[in-house]
Order: sequence, then structure tokens, then C-alpha cells
Amino acid sequence: MAATGLRQGATVTEDDFNRATQELVASGLFTDVAYSYSYDSSGTHLELKLADNNRLVPTHFENIVWFTDDQLIDELHKRVPLFQGKVPLSGNLADQVSDAIQAMLLENKYQGHVDYLKVGPEGGRIDAVNFGVDNVRLRVDSATISGAAPSDVSALKSKLDKLEDREYSRAALAAFADKDLLPYFFARGYLKASFGPPLPKLTSQTEDETLLAVTLPLSEGQVYKLAGVEWSGNQHVSTEELQKLFHFPLNETANGVQITSALREAEQLYGTRGYVKAQIKAAPHFDETQGTATYELQVHEGDIYNMGELVIHGLDSRTSSQLEEKWAIRQGSPYDASYFKRFIEDAWKFLPSRVDWNVSAHEAVDDHDKVVDVSLVYTVQETEPPR
Repeated sequence: MAATGLRQGATVTEDDFNRATQELVASGLFTDVAYSYSYDSSGTHLELKLADNNRLVPTHFENIVWFTDDQLIDELHKRVPLFQGKVPLSGNLADQVSDAIQAMLLENKYQGHVDYLKVGPEGGRIDAVNFGVDNVRLRVDSATISGAAPSDVSALKSKLDKLEDREYSRAALAAFADKDLLPYFFARGYLKASFGPPLPKLTSQTEDETLLAVTLPLSEGQVYKLAGVEWSGNQHVSTEELQKLFHFPLNETANGVQITSALREAEQLYGTRGYVKAQIKAAPHFDETQGTATYELQVHEGDIYNMGELVIHGLDSRTSSQLEEKWAIRQGSPYDASYFKRFIEDAWKFLPSRVDWNVSAHEAVDDHDKVVDVSLVYTVQETEPPR
């Protein structure tokens, strides 16, 4: 009702009803909007008939550092009554939100131009709308972790120092926390550790830049011990052979980093036998009372891939033929995904020695014919002329 602008007791015409329904349609929140009205001695009775648009995506505030997320949501709901944290991918609701944030900045004499970007995984569907500001420099002055022991914060200080003087970006800082900081806690048995969105706080502001003290909020959880490992789905590599990669003592602190590394080794083992798309999914089952984790390792082996064509570029025909002859995996044999790196190392001694070579390798996986074609491209490394 707030979004329609209609107030009980106000004098209205049918034009007001049309305008109100058009604004609801324009927002994109509804797939269908209709209305009807009737009269009696008390006045006009309006009935709005709405069909919700269920294809809404969450909104993120990328670098709007002058307000907390809760403050933004509360204030935006007052200014844009239909906004409750999600927006449709069509319609003008996202524009309304952007305009409202811009007004909030202007009212508080903050700099920056507000805009938004629809984002999603490469080649995938849009799954969020990010609101942010440009035309203003936001720089990290300091960074720390909340929710961790002082000794852990101290141990991570050298990594946190790398954030200083960086341009502030929520997405970049969140990625840094997940990639550079979380493994420290996973390795110490905090298998459910996770970081929340970065919390920036203004430390100083000039016309040229805004400095921020950033807190990375950690939800540490408890330390888990490894209770067991169970395999399923493996047919072409025995459980005994796979289990050799998981040589971790039971009833000791579970090292999540080592477990992840062992999973990658197991996938690489499959790759050496032609199963180049094998994937192993770890599904940990936690016993909160005992403080233990049992890992169910689900193997998806996929199809076996054979060696396809080997193509070598950049060398004379004699050397190319010599290298092709040295290539050990014959066409039609199961492909070994680890072989080409070893081959490149061994092949240096067959190259003309009077020049320095660069080599790039590319594996083309053909899902239709279930083969892997390999191309090696050799180029002469450029050297600076003598001065």
C-alpha cells in the first residue's frame, strides 16, 4: 500500500488507480497486476489482485561503506517500500534502490556515484545484483579478525598486513579471507570456520580518499577430530589404493587442508588412468557431542578418455618428428593427465641448444569421442640486446 501512494480517506480518481497499478507493474515484482473497485455509502473500495514474480535475486552492497547492511536495508525499505533485500532482474526496482542510496549519500554529504551490476558465474545465470559507488577512492587503512584468539590473529598478522593500502572491495576482501585466512583454521580442525562479510569503519575522510579500518568477522566453531573415512562409487581404483592417500591418524585433530590436498591427489590418480573428469566429493558428517567428523568420499569416476592427436608447433620437422616418436602414450591408449608435464621436462635435451625456448601446452578434451588432443607450442624466448 505504501508503494501505491494511495491513502485511505484521500479523494481519488480512476487515474490514481491506473497510476498505482502501473507503478507496481513497472517494479518487476509482479507478473500480473489487476484491480477492481466498488462503491457504497462509506466510499470507494479498491481490490488489487497481484501475482508474485518468484524470480528474485539477492542484493549485495559492494563498497557502500558509510552505512551497515542493516542500516541500508532499514532505510531503503522506508524509501522504497517494495524492497526487502531482493530485486527482480526486470523492472525498475533496482533503479529505485540505486536512486535511494544516491539520495542517502547526498543528504549526508558523502561522495560517490551509485550504480549497480548484475552478476553471476561465467556462462551461468545472473544470481545477484551488486550495488556500489564509483568516483571515490576507498582504501584499507588496517585489517583485523574478530572471533579468533589473539594468538591466531597474531599468527595471521603478516597476511592481514597485505590488505593495507588496497582499494576496498567487499568481494575482493571476502575472497582473500576465504583463500588466504580460512586454511589456517581448517588445518587446526575448525572444519566449519567461515567468514562473514567484511565490516568497514571510517577512520578518516578527505576529498581525495576515504580510509577504512576493516574487520573480518570469523565464525570459528569447534575443533573436530577425524573419526573415519568411507569411500563410495569407486570401481576402477580400489579403496585400498585410494585410502593410502589418506594416511591421517584417527581420533586426532582433523586437518582440513591435508584432507583437501589428498582429495586432489586422488583425482590426479584417476587422471593418470584416463579418468580425466573424475571428481571426488567430500561429505563430512559431524558429531557435535563427540566433536568428531566422519568423511564420506563420493567418487564420480566418469568415462575413460584415450589419447587423441599430438601436434607440435614451432620446431623444425626433424625435431618435431623426434619428439612425436618420444611421446609414450600412443593414440587410442588411455590418456595420462600427468604425462605431458614430465614429457616437457624430458624433451629439453632434444631441442636445438643454441636458443632459449618457451613452451606452452594445451589439452583439448573431446567429450564426444572421449579423447584428449595435446598441442605443444615452442617459441624462441626473446632476449634483450646487449647495451
